[in-house]
Amino acid sequence: MYLYDKRETLTVADFNSVMFIHTTNVTNPMMVACIFLNSEHLHAMICQLESAAFQPNSHKEYLYIYEWKRSGYFIKKLFYGVNGFLCSFLPIIAILQGKTAPLTTYIPPWIHWRVYFWFQSTVTVYNSTMASIYVSILCTLLIEAIIQVACLKERLESIEDRRCLEECIDHYSEITT
Repeated sequence: MYLYDKRETLTVADFNSVMFIHTTNVTNPMMVACIFLNSEHLHAMICQLESAAFQPNSHKEYLYIYEWKRSGYFIKKLFYGVNGFLCSFLPIIAILQGKTAPLTTYIPPWIHWRVYFWFQSTVTVYNSTMASIYVSILCTLLIEAIIQVACLKERLESIEDRRCLEECIDHYSEITT
C-alpha cells in the first residue's frame, strides 16, 4: 500500500482511491488471464448464439433483435466513450491543478514525479480498457442470450400443435447442448 507523507491528513477519499488502484491492478491481470484461457469458449458461445439456427423467423422477432442489439451497441459505445473521456482528461486536470500525481498518493523520493505521473496515467488507461473489454464481452453474451430467449418465447407462442411444441423444445435443447 502507498505510504502517505502526513498520516493525519489521510481521508476516506484518499484511502478509496488507493484501494481502487490496488484492487483493479490485481483484478485486471486475473481477468485478462481468464479471458485469454477461455477465449475459444467465449468465441464459440458467441458464434453459436449468432448462428443460422438462431436467426429470426418473423418480422416481429427481427425488430426485437434489432432493438436489443442497438441497445447493446449503445451501451458499449457509451462505456468506451466515457472511459476514453475520463482517461484523457484525468492527467490534463491534474496538470492544470498543479498536482504531481493524477491520483492522491505518496510519491517515493527515488522516483521522479513526472515518471510516476505518467505511470499512473498509463495504468488508469489500461484499467479502463480492460473494464471496457469485460463489459463488451459480457454485454454481447447477455444480449444474445436475451434475444434467444425472446425468439424462443415468440416461436413457442405461435405453435398451436402440442406435438410440434415438444419437437421444437427438443430441437432447441439439442442446439444448446
